[in-house]
Amino acid sequence: LFMRGPSVGRDDAASYAATLLATMVNQPTSRLYHRLVDSGLALGIFFDYRMAMNVGTLRFIVNALPDNARTAYSILKEEIAAMGNPGYFSEEEIAIGKEIVSNKSLFEQDNPQAFAIGTTARWWSMSSLDYYINYPSNVAKVRAQDLQNFIGNYITGKPRVLGVGMGKSSMEKVTFSKEDL
Repeated sequence: LFMRGPSVGRDDAASYAATLLATMVNQPTSRLYHRLVDSGLALGIFFDYRMAMNVGTLRFIVNALPDNARTAYSILKEEIAAMGNPGYFSEEEIAIGKEIVSNKSLFEQDNPQAFAIGTTARWWSMSSLDYYINYPSNVAKVRAQDLQNFIGNYITGKPRVLGVGMGKSSMEKVTFSKEDL
């Protein structure tokens, strides 16, 4: 499921919320993970925000067996709708997500060559060195209300593209109607 995300340089606050949201949703302790993976409906889930100066992208990827695909997609839609509600994420989940982002930033800087050639070059091309250096501290400032605002502005009820990848014989068994989408 692909959606338009925030543009770095135009809506930096939303880029911080997107990173925090992706970090929290991808944890095996997340509500989405429990509903899809722990229940056996999906083999895995992944949400990410691909930063870009001109229109970042958001994507939810659910790896489900064909027999569970429609049910897994229905639950994904339910959870996406619920994410914007107050209390969906606990204060503890938010705090842990912020800590993970901070720690990841420290690990990215551990290898000088990778830091100089890969990480910083990618960030500098999108924004600035200040944006990169202050990214973890700006993510740490994201509040539950900021997450709700981000979800309302970029996810809930917004245009999306559904991509389905499976073998032809499976695709013939699994159909998605306009109502499903």
